[in-house]
Amino acid sequence: MDKEPATLLTVRDAAERLGVTPRTLKYYEERGLVTPSRSEGRYRLYDERDLERFGRILRLRSLGFSLTGIVEMLKRPLESVEGGRNRYPTQSLRQIRDALAEQIKALYQLDIAARERAGADGIYDFYLAHHRLMTLDLRRLDTTT
Repeated sequence: MDKEPATLLTVRDAAERLGVTPRTLKYYEERGLVTPSRSEGRYRLYDERDLERFGRILRLRSLGFSLTGIVEMLKRPLESVEGGRNRYPTQSLRQIRDALAEQIKALYQLDIAARERAGADGIYDFYLAHHRLMTLDLRRLDTTT
């Protein structure tokens, strides 16, 4: 049985489907996050795989990830779950949470040093932020596609 040819969307149609501007898609391409195919006339053409990747990027951005962080997340493998969907493995999500905790700790140390110089105390703010991160529901980081 022949496979149906893949549907290819122009940048305008892909942006409309994703709910973003065409400039957003071009920006992510400029940053190397997505590489669409090109028509003979050099127009960008996006397939389902590109749209799924954009979906992951947009979900990660909505969670506050930087583009550098998103590049790292896109390198992580996905695992299949029921319904033909994909998600990040729990171990991968834990590693991300732990890395964020380390970043918060480093920021805390900088904050303490700055507040000591200014005569203030930032300990409570750190513990509150650290507690929120460590109790973060890993399902919020799950960017199931």
